[in-house]
Amino acid sequence: MLKVIRGVLARARKRSSLVQKMRGDWDLRARENHRLHIATGHADSDEAFSASGLHDLNEVILDGLALGEESVALEIGCGVGRLLAPLSTRAGRVIGVDIAPTMIEKAREYCKAYPNISVLLTEGGLGEPSRSVDFIYSYIVFQHIPAVEPIEAYLRDAARVLRPGGVLRFQVDGRWQERGAWKHDTYDGVVFSRSSIRQLVERVGLSVVEEWGEDTHYYRLTGKAPGSSDQNPHVFPSSIDAQSVAALLEAAEVGSSPAAVDAILRRETSVREALRGRVAQLARGSNRDYVKALYGLLLFRAPEEPGLRYHTEILDRNFEDHGALLDTILTGIECRSLLRPFAQPEWSIALSLRQRFGDALPKESTTQSLCAFLLDSFAQLPFEAFVEQLVSCVDPAEDKDLRVAEYAELAARKEPAIRRALTLRLLGRQRVPPGPPKRATQDRLRAATGCADSAPHRRGESFRGEAFVAEVLFHRTASASDADVVSQVYETLFQRPPDAEGAMYYGRLLSEQRLTRGGFLRELLWSDELRGS
Repeated sequence: MLKVIRGVLARARKRSSLVQKMRGDWDLRARENHRLHIATGHADSDEAFSASGLHDLNEVILDGLALGEESVALEIGCGVGRLLAPLSTRAGRVIGVDIAPTMIEKAREYCKAYPNISVLLTEGGLGEPSRSVDFIYSYIVFQHIPAVEPIEAYLRDAARVLRPGGVLRFQVDGRWQERGAWKHDTYDGVVFSRSSIRQLVERVGLSVVEEWGEDTHYYRLTGKAPGSSDQNPHVFPSSIDAQSVAALLEAAEVGSSPAAVDAILRRETSVREALRGRVAQLARGSNRDYVKALYGLLLFRAPEEPGLRYHTEILDRNFEDHGALLDTILTGIECRSLLRPFAQPEWSIALSLRQRFGDALPKESTTQSLCAFLLDSFAQLPFEAFVEQLVSCVDPAEDKDLRVAEYAELAARKEPAIRRALTLRLLGRQRVPPGPPKRATQDRLRAATGCADSAPHRRGESFRGEAFVAEVLFHRTASASDADVVSQVYETLFQRPPDAEGAMYYGRLLSEQRLTRGGFLRELLWSDELRGS
């Protein structure tokens, strides 16, 4: 018994020492240059730093998640509140915890304009009552923790704090094959294999419902607590796409046999591991050529010039190494939309396609079935005409010239794969909706369209039931002229006729086919006027 007690005390002392080490190091970094250490590539100005927070929130933290408007959300390792501030418009209450006093001090200043944000200093726990939080997340924080025990403590406390059905999303460093033997510190933290981190999640009482980026620096997992409630975040299903994986392996010339693809589908290996040798070859050239090669390999397109300059500069300044840039692109939202598409497209895209093709669309309109349908529908068109038709029926607001320029460079050599990649990219677009309108407005719109309170979550909604409201208006106005569509939708949404300028503007966009009716409904349902009404 005495031996057990001594072991417990020794572990407690070790954890306390580690907490103090992490606190001291990150407090120093916060005093030196908090922007540089939090968002390395976006540290040159307050504006860039703030914009990076909104970008990372939308493309990583909330990728494939729908939060309830009254949700309580908590960030582990909140820093100065870069992600808390934009999240405050998407959740009812937002909490941030951090181990560094200077970070907390700066967070209070950074977030002082947001009354629903609170921040507190942590000793390695979350400090909230049991079953009181709907959504917990951590972004590029666990990668800086030099031991497993503090991470397990955070996960265990998250399991305690989450409400039944609540969601935990976090990242770890998955480069266990490359960095397993490294001496880990408070910047280059401990690494995990897929099996070890999944076992840890399950050991604390959560189940893994989504993961992406195994073997990368930004390996993301989403866990869920047992049970459910109306306020829980909704996780939209997605799955690895065999055809896209095969096309990627073929383009990388690393072997695209059914067995190689199947090994990735079964999670016996990862896309990152399959590309390791090929990427090492590409890294021998200039940084600029390396960036271009990665875009062509992973995204089947050329980088736009600003992105090319940005990533080249990051490499030239040694802010990232070649492997980190690979991980950044591989785990990004665009590559995810190709290799792991969501089961369903956004509701506005589905309506736009319904307007163009009507009953010819497949009855089970999954992202992959719609992709196959569009490729077949436009198969006989030359590449530029294919792009124009694809963009016009999915989202005419897209820049057709830019789209052609990005893809045409590679189309001559890899056109079938590029056509499919472009189609999946457009179908998988994830525009981040604004915060929901007032509850009274939501209730009015549901009543006006017969939407039940139990309407399911749909991708692209700013409030639950929005897709149903849009579909009812779409079908009600199916045979109406463009001018009448504008008038009827305005009356339903805003309880007033459109002003002359609005009627002319939207009527012209619709008649010139620069805006689909699905896109028009999205614009009005996401408008500032609806949120102010």
